[in-house]
Amino acid sequence: MGIRTVMLTGDRRHAAEAVARELGIDEVRSGLSPEQKVEAIRGLHDEGHTVAMVGDGVNDAPSLAAADVGVAMGARGSDAALEQAEVILMNDRIENFLAAQLLSRRSRAIIRQNLTISLGVVIIMVIATALAPCR
Repeated sequence: MGIRTVMLTGDRRHAAEAVARELGIDEVRSGLSPEQKVEAIRGLHDEGHTVAMVGDGVNDAPSLAAADVGVAMGARGSDAALEQAEVILMNDRIENFLAAQLLSRRSRAIIRQNLTISLGVVIIMVIATALAPCR
């Protein structure tokens, strides 16, 4: 899908790399403070990337706010993380992020389709009204 995944974590390197291998994550940055996570997100954004941050803890709240889209894991997520997120996944399964993204893309396509049909009908009605003979 052309998505680059980067894990930003405060955890130790070995634990983070083990999880990254299991999930197929492209890049791991471990041992980060909340401020360093925000800097990393801003750096990715400055490179021209659209950034979605997935997090669940108080330490993730600043990163969720800095990202273009913040996604909180809702079942065990902290109130601070839930407040900063635009999307809340109700159970703590990372694969639900993919389902939410696919749902979002499908919704966007339907909205565009509806707008195109609506504008097309309006244009046809304007043209028909303009060309109709006056009585």
